[in-house]
Amino acid sequence: MSTPAPSPIPSSVILNGGQSLKVTKLDGTTEEVVIRLVPLSQLADYFNKLDHMDQFIEFIVKKDKGYADTLTDDSQFAIDRIAKELNSFRMGRYLQRQVATQKETVERIRQITGLQISAPTASPAG
Repeated sequence: MSTPAPSPIPSSVILNGGQSLKVTKLDGTTEEVVIRLVPLSQLADYFNKLDHMDQFIEFIVKKDKGYADTLTDDSQFAIDRIAKELNSFRMGRYLQRQVATQKETVERIRQITGLQISAPTASPAG
């Protein structure tokens, strides 16, 4: 088994659990939020919120529902971009594991039952 590549995330960000960002609200006020590194136990939630930017932002900065709507567009998109940069390496490894696990499960089912079923693929739907 090969050794996984080291995380490209700076150690200071890992130690702090995320990266601080000064955001601007629609009323002109500013505040600092922490764009967090998502723990393993919450990666499935992270993945499920990617298609819903408001929920994704609130999840990633640990704020209440409606918080994303109080931010300027620039702040919303900055949080989105930085969160994906910080968590993409871990998320990629997590998804690779999920696909490999599903393929192994399908192969076990084939061996036990003799059924001809298709294994999932990692390629995006077209």
